[in-house]
Amino acid sequence: MQIKTKQPIFLISTIVAIACFRILLAFQGFDLAEEGLALTFYQQIFNDPQSVEYSFLYWLSGIVGGIWLKLFPNAGLFSFRILAILVQISSLILMIAIFRKRLPDWILAVSCMVLTLIFDFGVIAFEHHQLTLVLGLAAFYFLIKGIERNQRWALFFSGFLLAVNVFSRLPNLTLWVWILLIPLFSMDRKKTWQQIGWICMGLVIGVLAVFLTMLALGHIDFFINSIFMTLEIADHPENPHSFVQLSHVFIRNYESIGLFGVILIGLGGVMFLLLRYFDNRKWIKFLISFTFFAIFWLWMNGKPYVFWLYAVCFLAQALLFWKTDDKNLRRLILGSILMMVLLPLGSDWGVGDMGLYSIWLAIPLTLWWGFSYIVPPPIFNQTKHWLFVSIWSVFCVLQLIDIVNQAYFDKESRFHKRYTIQHPIANYVFTTEFRAALTNQLISALNGHISPNDFVLTFEDIPMVHAITQSRPFLHSPLPAHDSATFAKQLARAEQTRSLPIVVQQHDIYTYNPGRVAAFNAFLEKYDYKTVWTNGYFSILIVE
Repeated sequence: MQIKTKQPIFLISTIVAIACFRILLAFQGFDLAEEGLALTFYQQIFNDPQSVEYSFLYWLSGIVGGIWLKLFPNAGLFSFRILAILVQISSLILMIAIFRKRLPDWILAVSCMVLTLIFDFGVIAFEHHQLTLVLGLAAFYFLIKGIERNQRWALFFSGFLLAVNVFSRLPNLTLWVWILLIPLFSMDRKKTWQQIGWICMGLVIGVLAVFLTMLALGHIDFFINSIFMTLEIADHPENPHSFVQLSHVFIRNYESIGLFGVILIGLGGVMFLLLRYFDNRKWIKFLISFTFFAIFWLWMNGKPYVFWLYAVCFLAQALLFWKTDDKNLRRLILGSILMMVLLPLGSDWGVGDMGLYSIWLAIPLTLWWGFSYIVPPPIFNQTKHWLFVSIWSVFCVLQLIDIVNQAYFDKESRFHKRYTIQHPIANYVFTTEFRAALTNQLISALNGHISPNDFVLTFEDIPMVHAITQSRPFLHSPLPAHDSATFAKQLARAEQTRSLPIVVQQHDIYTYNPGRVAAFNAFLEKYDYKTVWTNGYFSILIVE
């Protein structure tokens, strides 16, 4: 079913408001880990690519970030957050383009707001997750357009984008399964094979284009080495990215999704029966809805919300798929479900990490299923709408509270994040007084011991030190490996190919692996490292 939309200004206003909201969030929060990992990759991908070799698993994001840094040499953390916002706004526009002729504008506007609020940590610097999303949505948009209108150039471009997206994150290869959406809903065998052929041609050209670019930049060896490093890690069960751990994560994810689904259906069923019984007494319906709201609030507060989002989206799309006879709508639903299931594969947190980027097709369909009156007979009557509104109201309020009370890896209320860090990389970024004081002490000490292009070993997860000092990672990776065996090999390789590094250590964080700590301490003892500065939270060590 197609819908005529008459108020594009409504959607434009929504997008502008969301952009302004996210820009405000970008001013707060300072993370030493993930954002430091990304910024170090962008600094070194054209300077010393070997020093960030492991990050070549996300080669395309490194190229985009490196080009941004070339265009804006003084770009700091805030600048890369603006880039992230531009990419995510583009993702919202693509989502709207995919559904605009099928869903009402107000459903798309609400979807945009929900997809903004799912990131309860606010805004982080541009990295491979965001690039994965925008390229994936673009590929899906051209795929659907090419299939429905039989446009060869759109199918070719979809294949090209699917191919290129693999190099922003290797598990994105799973999205190639979208090609099956052509034969599953087509009875014209000749037309089907022609369309598959154009997509495959795009895939081949896309892969060739990437490898020719890598060849021109001298990056092919680093990319291949990063793949071998990944395969080696996959054999160590203690590593979060091993096949064993990833399998366990997948199982635990869907156990949680199933549990959340059962609980949600149970609570919703009780509320629905009560609302139905008191259908003609509005004040009692309001009291029941408020009670359900409170129970759901207490249950959801502090829980990993992405799992119940998955549960709701799976249920809604399954019912919508069963309800409709529209093959184009069914194609969209199946494509959305495949994205939800497959895209999180390969992530150490699975749905807990990539799930936030895997439901961008599912959320509009789910909200439409919940609120729509346009499919005869109505999917939901008034009583059921009370239930659905209660659920999403709880979610939005909880997300806003979380956003106010944290930034990415920087807890505490945003009202406390009023203090600056004295370094150009942190211009326009504010954090808490305590974090700013500790970081400023560290920066002052780093300036006295580290120069640009020095080799530095950071331990455990503080790669922002590299970005601040423009130093090169000693281990050929801004982050040390999570398992002790791979970390020991990283050290042994670096000892043979690099001069001994300056060491920067953080003391007050969770230790992933005691064996890794033992290997690190053995390295310090082997070369008789001495502490030349410490404030109790960070230390700088050198070989005298």
